[in-house]
Amino acid sequence: MLPIGEAGAISFAAPIFRTSHAAPFDPGGLTSLAAMAIGIGLASIFVVRGLTRPLRDLSAAADRVGRDAGAIRVSESGPTEVRRAAAAFNAMQERIRRLLEDRTQALAAVSHDLRTPITRLRLHAGFLDDVEARERIDANLDEMAAMVESTLDYLREGRETEERRAADLVTVLRTVCDAATDAGGEVSYAGPETLVLPLRPVAMRRALTNLVGNAVAYGDTARLALRREAGRVVIEVADDGPGIPEAQLEAVFEPFRRLEASRNRATGGVGLGLTIARRAVEAEGGTLRLVNRTGGGLSAIVSLPFARTEPEPASRGANGSRAAGMPAGAAHDPVRGIA
Repeated sequence: MLPIGEAGAISFAAPIFRTSHAAPFDPGGLTSLAAMAIGIGLASIFVVRGLTRPLRDLSAAADRVGRDAGAIRVSESGPTEVRRAAAAFNAMQERIRRLLEDRTQALAAVSHDLRTPITRLRLHAGFLDDVEARERIDANLDEMAAMVESTLDYLREGRETEERRAADLVTVLRTVCDAATDAGGEVSYAGPETLVLPLRPVAMRRALTNLVGNAVAYGDTARLALRREAGRVVIEVADDGPGIPEAQLEAVFEPFRRLEASRNRATGGVGLGLTIARRAVEAEGGTLRLVNRTGGGLSAIVSLPFARTEPEPASRGANGSRAAGMPAGAAHDPVRGIA
């Protein structure tokens, strides 16, 4: 106790820890401190998780932008700074949505207006006596129509409202193969008889159609192979074409990029097929890359995440038995036959 003039005094008190050779510190005090530290730690965990949850939601929503159709709004909750960031993110998405819609509507209007003069030109060309000139005009008009449609597909990609659902990927592949074969291409398929995955079948069919179309146009043939590797489903589209220079394997995915050395306008296309295909694959959580084959040619490799869906009941005949020729358990394995 320290005296301070005549006004009074200030006293200090501190606990005295019992000291001994057996227990240099008070066990009860240490237990109390440990319990307090654990309690503070647990409370801090809950408080920090509550404060950072809006940031995690904002990060997840930002990662989904461009993958899911429509705007992804986040809850404007949490601390003041987080609420402001969430509000700015929602406003940004709305501005992007309006910008994309205006651009698509403008181009759709141009496309609609172009169809009328294209049709008139086709009609006038049909009256030409010069067969060669008529064929050249028709070819140019076909190219013009294809350019417009490809650009529209590029702008629509990622903004369509198609929902992901369980679909047979093999059916999609066979549909693409049949269409390419009917158009005169040499296309083959190797893989299992069925493979059910959650995906957007229309977008995936468009992506595979572009890949097969490139293989047939620039490599004369298209060989599709489907297999499973390390928890993922891999689709390979191989051709026998000239391939692509290694330095350009990524550049060809840029919009409107064409390699004149091996892929010119005479073969068709405006440089959007690979861009649309990669967007569709990435929307499914997959990847698309191009690889030059050792023996010549190019391979487009699509890798999709594999997730089993609910098995469908086995098909049965009129007497209720399993369909003839189907082994027991085959109908319950969507990837039966994949190594």
